[in-house]
Order: sequence, then structure tokens, then C-alpha cells
Amino acid sequence: MIEDRHVAGNVVNQTAMGRKARSSALPRFDALNWVIVGLLFTYVWRLQEIFVIAGRLRIVPVLTLAALALLMVDRDRRRSINVIRHPILRWVAVFFVIMLLSVPGSLYPGGSVAFITGDFVKTFALLIVVAASVRHEIDVRRFAYAMVVGALIHSGMSLFLGRPGDERLASASASYDPNDLALFVTCTLPFVGYWLSERKHAAAKWIAVGAGLVFLATVVKSGSRGGFIALVAFIGYWLATSERRLRGRRVALIALSSVLVVFAADDSYWERVSSIFNPTEDYNWVGGSDAGRMEVWKRGMGYMFDNPVLGVGVAGFGTAEGLSDVALAQARVGRGFKWSTAHSAFVLVGAELGMVGLAIYLMILISSFRALRKMRRTGSDQHRALAHALEASFFTFVVGSIFLSVSYSTYLYFTLAAVIGLARVVRLRQPPFATVPAVNGHGLGRGISTIPLQQPMAGQVTHRVGR
Repeated sequence: MIEDRHVAGNVVNQTAMGRKARSSALPRFDALNWVIVGLLFTYVWRLQEIFVIAGRLRIVPVLTLAALALLMVDRDRRRSINVIRHPILRWVAVFFVIMLLSVPGSLYPGGSVAFITGDFVKTFALLIVVAASVRHEIDVRRFAYAMVVGALIHSGMSLFLGRPGDERLASASASYDPNDLALFVTCTLPFVGYWLSERKHAAAKWIAVGAGLVFLATVVKSGSRGGFIALVAFIGYWLATSERRLRGRRVALIALSSVLVVFAADDSYWERVSSIFNPTEDYNWVGGSDAGRMEVWKRGMGYMFDNPVLGVGVAGFGTAEGLSDVALAQARVGRGFKWSTAHSAFVLVGAELGMVGLAIYLMILISSFRALRKMRRTGSDQHRALAHALEASFFTFVVGSIFLSVSYSTYLYFTLAAVIGLARVVRLRQPPFATVPAVNGHGLGRGISTIPLQQPMAGQVTHRVGR
């Protein structure tokens, strides 16, 4: 009995020493981390379009080449393209192949090639670099904080540069419209919540609070109904999936934020939001307008059913609109017609890449949710908290993407990279088991027990082999 306690005590002591060693050996913020932060600022938050000097210095290709070079020469075994083995990455790779296969039959082959080589290749490279660079959950945490800072700069500049009297806030970047901006800052709110729960310094918490207020002001000033729906989805999901011990504080925080939103919003904003509850009176309703969203969705579904295998070609939705029966009918009477975007990530993928592409896209989303759910079940407290923030952000994005053409957006693929990186860390840091004699009340050595070295439970053993 005494000998068994001594063995168990040694296991606990060794575990404590291992924890101390691991905590003192956290990966430092190195050159590759800095370059990836720069990529997030430029790829996701387009700061080179806001600050002219960054654009003139051609900072984006410089950062891209630097990231690839640093990853290739890094001697840390935890960093390598070869270590990335995850279903999400495989599905994204297949999705990329579907894009390539859609080019020969595209309605606009030149536009498809330009989109792939000038846009999506960079996004795919960002996904690989970010996922492969993760050594520890602290790397994912740093990237989440960088997303908050990038969103804060972008939102702050948009609010600062906005012209008084404008009905809707325009993004400071030419790449995003008000709806995109509202969705992306809403997707960043879970990282603000994570920052508040994890950072201990008062100054850091005040930065997070300030960022959250700026994000809420941005959503309100954008006048985006899709942004409002995404915000409601985030609040509901964040609260419903939060741990009970945190739920009270989060309810109080959201209640205070809601009060601030009510006071910050003007009558025009609430008038736009109220139209959500009266859809038949809006131009987006069926038959309301040829450019209304539901009419665009109907035509988009038609493009998919007419071209079920590979669609009209990646980046070909606008061309399909210009060649549609509605556009030709308008042209016959001398009227122009808007070459509209799909106004839905799912309609866009289905129309441009067919049913095959849409099925692959859905598998990317499903695999991501499965990975996040698994991490929340099997990870440590730190892993679960970070996985919850990513899960809330991902859920918010999916809900908002129902109304926006963001299926190829860099924001989505950064989130996927963070999920892949964190999943690999959780898998590699699963607690090993030490086999020690178990005490079953009849003497020593009657059964074999396993105690997890990473999270030992004093006085608790699990029998794997009986007598």
C-alpha cells in the first residue's frame, strides 16, 4: 500500500516537473511569426490598400516570399509542410483542383485563370504556411490576437475616413464593401472574447474592450443586414456553447454591448434591420427586382443545374449573369443589366464549380466543425478555450456567408489554417499513460492501472486489465 502510494506520488511529481518544463519552454515569437502577422494584416485586412506606403513598397510579395523561405529553412521539427496531414487540407486541395478543372469549360477562361493565379494561389499558400508554422497553441493564440489588431486598425480607419452624412459606412479598403466589413469584424468578436478571458494584464483587457466597441460601431455604421444576422448568430452560439462558469459574465457583457448598440444606431439603421422581419416588402424578395437576391439565387441555381459537373467556371458568375435570358431581354429593349455577384457563398460555389464543387465545399465546412468539436472534447483547458473561439468565429462566418459571396475569402482560409494547426497540436500533446500497480483493496499488484501523465487524478485509477 505504501509502495503504491510512493509510485503514484512519483508519477504526479514527474508530471508537475514536466508541466513546469513545458511552460518555461514556450516557443518564442520569432521571425516567421512576425511575417505571418504581416500576411494577416495584408491578405485579410488589406492594410496595404489603406496605407499607401505599404502598397508602394510591394510589401505583399515580399512577405509571401519571406514566409515560404523562413518555413523551408526553419530547423524546428514541429514546423514543416510535411507534418500537415488533416482532412480539411485534403478537402481544400481537392477544391483547388476542381477550380483548375473548371477553367477549360469556363464562360470566361481568362478571368478564371487570372483569379486562380492572382488570388486563390496566394490564399492557398497562406493556409499552408499558417498551418505548418504552428508549434504550440500559443502560436494560434498569437494569430488570433493579430486578427483582432488588424480588424481594429481596418475598422478604426474606416470609421475615421467615413464621410459624415453618408448613409452607410464604407470600408477603408477597396477590396471590401460594407457587408464584407461587417461580417469579418463580427467573425473577429470571438477572438476579442478569448482575449478578455485569457489576458491577465489590465491594459490588455482594456485594449480588447476598446476593440469590441469599435467592432460593434463598425457593424452598426455599415448598415449591413447580413452583418446584423451574423452578430445575432454569434451571440446566440457563443452563449449556448459557453461553459457554465463563464456564461454569467458573458451574458452581462453582451447585455452591456446591446445597450451600447441601441444608443449608437440611428433610425435609418433600425429601419434597414426591421426589413428583415418583413421580407416580402423588400426588393430582394422573389419577383421584387431582377437584381434582388432571391432572383439572383434562382438564376444561380439554374446555372448549377445547367452545368452540374463543373459549373460555369471559377470567377464566371458575373459573366453568366451578363449572358442570362434576363440580361439579353433587357438589352433588346435598350436597357442595361447589372452583372451581379451571387450574394451567397453556397450559390456562388454551386454556380461556378457545379454540384461537385459545392459538395467539396460542404465537406470543408463539415470537417472543420468536426475537428473543432473533437478538440473541445479531448483538449486541455487552454485548447478548449481556443477551439471554442475558433468554432464561434467559424459558425458566424458560415451564417453570414449565406448572404455574401465570401467562399474564396482569405478570412475563411486563415480560420481553416488555425483549425488545422491547433488540431495537430492537440493530437501531439495527448496525455501519455504510465502503467502503475493498482490497489484494489486486496493487496498490491492485483490489477494494472493507467494514470495520464499530463493530467493525473489523485486517488483515481482506471483498470484496463483485470486479474
